[in-house]
Amino acid sequence: MRQKIIILASVLISVSAIAYAKWNNPKTVSCQSDPYADSNYVPVPDGFSFVYDINPRFFAMITLEDLHKSKNITDILPPMCGSDNIQSYYNVKVNTFNVDRASELHVQSEGKILNDKQLELIRNMEYGDNFYITGNCDRLSDESGMAEKDSIVRYFSIVPYEWAKYEYGKKGLIKYLKENSKDKVLIAKKSETAPGKINFTITKEGHLEGTQLESTCGYESIDKQMLNLLNDLPGSWQPAKNENGENVKQVYTFFFGQIGC
Repeated sequence: MRQKIIILASVLISVSAIAYAKWNNPKTVSCQSDPYADSNYVPVPDGFSFVYDINPRFFAMITLEDLHKSKNITDILPPMCGSDNIQSYYNVKVNTFNVDRASELHVQSEGKILNDKQLELIRNMEYGDNFYITGNCDRLSDESGMAEKDSIVRYFSIVPYEWAKYEYGKKGLIKYLKENSKDKVLIAKKSETAPGKINFTITKEGHLEGTQLESTCGYESIDKQMLNLLNDLPGSWQPAKNENGENVKQVYTFFFGQIGC
């Protein structure tokens, strides 16, 4: 039977209407002569677009409350993942995600019901953590109507019920990063530019802390500039909130450079 692999992971342009709506509307900014002022990229002389984006680490997201309520794998996997066509699951693993892959934890169950060790693992996860689900399944084919063997790989970011909001909105944040780095990124060449990522935390008090380079964009000077800009970011943040309206931390990832995982 035809083997298919669904890998819906950390594509840089993970900006959907749903994700974007989580950010507050930015304040009005003055008109710019730069035609790219309102875009998420800067064109560079090498002929490609140097991209800027800020979102949780992965496109698929789940609130901490919903994760902790989960009893089986279908409580986590959304219908958009095609879970409504799956007849059975087996060899299902819940895996913590860490840049240092050797330190990840992997807990397996035989079917879709989360076992005690998997439940313990997910209930120890916190806001800002990332994890992924892997496994095998029998999926009903839309074409043949027959069950086919399939594999599942799905990455998730744990997010608050209400996201942390920057004073000038996502648009204003990206505008600040672009305007103060566009001279630096002009040195970038497509063949040498990689998907850069910087993680940072908005604390429950509304402070930006913990900026950390997860992966370089290929240019140390640009990496340093982006880190400095985030550390010196003007303006304030409204903290994220849980379902009870209590302030909680949130982790964002600043994606810059090329599109990629």
